[in-house]
Amino acid sequence: MHRRAFLTATATGAVLGGMPGLIQAASETDRTRVQGYGQLIADTRGILDLPKGFQYQIVSVQGQQMEDGLKVPGWPDGMHAFVQDKQRITLMCNHELAVAQSGLSAWAGAVTDDKKILAAAYDHSGQNRVAPGGVRRLIYNLKTRQLEKQHLALCGTLRNCSGGATPWGSWISCEEAIDTRGQNGLQASHGYCFEVPARANGLHQAIPLKSMGRFYHEAIAVDPATGIVYL
Repeated sequence: MHRRAFLTATATGAVLGGMPGLIQAASETDRTRVQGYGQLIADTRGILDLPKGFQYQIVSVQGQQMEDGLKVPGWPDGMHAFVQDKQRITLMCNHELAVAQSGLSAWAGAVTDDKKILAAAYDHSGQNRVAPGGVRRLIYNLKTRQLEKQHLALCGTLRNCSGGATPWGSWISCEEAIDTRGQNGLQASHGYCFEVPARANGLHQAIPLKSMGRFYHEAIAVDPATGIVYL
């Protein structure tokens, strides 16, 4: 199953329930069974078929208004769940949006005159149109099974594909794009990694980690023993 098909392109889904292990993806020749968990039951909502005893919950949908007044962007991609406290997790979620997809951004393609947003954004055109990619931060309560809040954590980037968690509690988001300054009104060149703290609140200053190079980044992995980051 393609990851975008799993996310249904518009929603961030969470599969909840007692799971002794990871669900094994059904093979191409046997899509109706999941090894060890029994027959898949057709979902009446047509979103995600699961074995008996399992359930899913849609916690966020594209276009919803967030606590910062912005809209949930489209094309969610790489993400990681961090422990917030005994009953909450923080989910850091990328949005892989290119310049041509600005209509799916947190501003739905509109311009912004918010000075704090423009100052925190990595890139925007001269008309205050912020580059559409970025990272969203969601706080989910495992006890109440409710999304408590969500807001934009990084903005002004492009095609935030995957990334990786660090041992010190941050999410490194990767741009899978090498758009150059001057293209489509962009004020900066792209193709960098950006670090965003998981436990912070609100929009983080977008600073490219240029020592990690400029290219089509996919993901990172950190060796906790040495601190070396593999790209």
